Amino acid sequence: MYNQQEVCLETIAKNIRLFEFVRNTHKHHVSITCDRG
Repeated sequence: MYNQQEVCLETIAKNIRLFEFVRNTHKHHVSITCDRG
């Protein structure tokens, strides 16, 4: 069993380039749907 937060961070790490691409393309603030804290 993985911690929800760890899974979220792992997903972000794997898709960090995709997130950056989306941010640069849309030129908008992309809010990552992850519960912080």
